[in-house]
Amino acid sequence: MHRFLTGLTFVCCFLGVSHAADLRIGFVKSSHPEGCFQQNELSDEGAVAYAEHLAERFNSDLYMCFGEQAIASSDGTVKLIWGAREALAGFLDQYRPFLTPRRPDGLGRVPIVVFKKTSDPRGSIEQFRGTRLVLSDRDPKALNTDMPYDLLGDLGFGREDFETVWADGTMAVVQSVASGETDIGALELTSWARVCNAYISDHDHCSQLDVLVKSRPRAEHGMIIRNDSADEIRLRMVGVHARMHFENPQAFLWLVGPDAPELEPAEAEAFSIGLTE
Repeated sequence: MHRFLTGLTFVCCFLGVSHAADLRIGFVKSSHPEGCFQQNELSDEGAVAYAEHLAERFNSDLYMCFGEQAIASSDGTVKLIWGAREALAGFLDQYRPFLTPRRPDGLGRVPIVVFKKTSDPRGSIEQFRGTRLVLSDRDPKALNTDMPYDLLGDLGFGREDFETVWADGTMAVVQSVASGETDIGALELTSWARVCNAYISDHDHCSQLDVLVKSRPRAEHGMIIRNDSADEIRLRMVGVHARMHFENPQAFLWLVGPDAPELEPAEAEAFSIGLTE
């Protein structure tokens, strides 16, 4: 009986009312006809699979609202919205990111540290356009090369905006900037921390370096959730979607597409860039 009452309370809290109601999920920039449709009104097999998957797990009737106008006119009843970063921007005053696709290379959006020599008077990343950038040439390339380039791309730089220099591993990257051989370096956060924090008592290379940027590359797509959603609802939604790629591949493929291996929880700043440490 206790479990039954707890579950009933959970459903009531999730729906925001004291009796059963529907769950509404929005999709922006979709090829589907605009409007809100109950799950039994959907014709696309993938959409039906996704709707049934969530309806079963939340024991609720499901409506799927397609298009920005349908979402905006729902008067806040749309709890989740899926779409590209640019399309979701107009909703971020009432919603926040909570799920993003994992990259095709299987990596999460790992924080990247971009740094310079302390004695270099230039104080912003923009002032280093056209200078020498040092990266590690160690594998995995997706982590040591692609991820830094992705972050720099989010900051408005192309690969052609730097003279890229390759160094043999993390320590060589740090030493290259500290010695003045190159102007800036970029490392994923754990490599930076391993050299500059864990072993800082053993050497002073990092005492000569300043962080210009410490941030993650932005997510291109994702799902946002209303700010007033309870934490337990958000976490349950994360759990349902994080397992969808193997519990219901058809629903996952319809939602995310063929390139992402899975969905993962996202920090609230998944669509924004931090410019300083």
